[in-house]
Amino acid sequence: MAAWVKWFGMAGLMLALGLAGLAQDTPEAIAWQVTEPVTIDGSLEEWNKSTPVTISKASQAVLGGYLWGGSYDLSATIYLMWDADNLYIGAEIQDDVPFTARPGFKPDEADSIGIYLSTNPGADPTREAYEPTDFRILLMTDGYDFYTAIDRDMLQDPMGIETGGMYGDEQVIEGYEAAVVETRRGCVFEAKIPFAALANDLIPKFTPEPGVKVGFDLELNDIDMPCPGVGAKSMAWTGSSAIRTSPAEWGVLVFQAAE
Repeated sequence: MAAWVKWFGMAGLMLALGLAGLAQDTPEAIAWQVTEPVTIDGSLEEWNKSTPVTISKASQAVLGGYLWGGSYDLSATIYLMWDADNLYIGAEIQDDVPFTARPGFKPDEADSIGIYLSTNPGADPTREAYEPTDFRILLMTDGYDFYTAIDRDMLQDPMGIETGGMYGDEQVIEGYEAAVVETRRGCVFEAKIPFAALANDLIPKFTPEPGVKVGFDLELNDIDMPCPGVGAKSMAWTGSSAIRTSPAEWGVLVFQAAE
C-alpha cells in the first residue's frame, strides 16, 4: 500500500510539474497602457517600444513556408498599447514587395496582419475550440483602403457578431483607424481597434485593467503578386496554422500599467 501511495504521489508531482512547465512555456506579449489617446498617423515616436513582439524566423512560417525568402521578404517587429476603450497595434514591417492587394482578395491572402484575441480573461487557455469571446481580426496593410475582416466561421453560435469582410473590400470594424508609412525596407503600420467593436448585447465589452491576461496571437500574411493563383504565405508569433481553429495554440497578452 505504501508503495502505491508513493507512486501516485510521484505521479501527481510529475503531472503538476508538467503543467507548470506548459504554463511557463506559453509566450507572453505586453500591451502598455497609455494615458492619452494615440494619434494614428503611421509614426511610432510616442510608442513604448520596450517589449516588442518579433516575427522573423523560418519556424514561424505556418502556411506557404516554402515561399518565405527570409526576414527581408517578410518579418515584423510589433508593439501593443491600450486604454480603456481601444487596443493599439504598431508594426515595423519588412516586406520586399509591400502594399500588395487586389480587389476581391481575401485579407489573409494579401498583405495583412491577423490579430487573435480573447475578450474573456477567465477563458480556459487549453480550450481547443473557439468561444464567442474569441476573435480573429484581419487588418489590411496595403496602404490604400485599410479594409478589415472578422472571421467567426469556426463558431457554431457567434452570438450576433458574424463573419464579415473575409472576401475583401469591406470595412467591418466600427471606429477603426489605421495609417501606414512606406520605409526603405517595407512600411510602418499603426492601427486602433475599439473594444466596443467586439461586443454586443450578448457579448460584454471588454475593459482591460493592469495585470489582466487574455489569449492572444499575431499573424503576418503576405502576397508578392496581385494575381489569382499566386501563393500567399502566413507567419505566426506562436503556434501553427491551427491557431485559426484552436486557441490552445495562442500565447497570452498582458495588459501592463503605464510606466
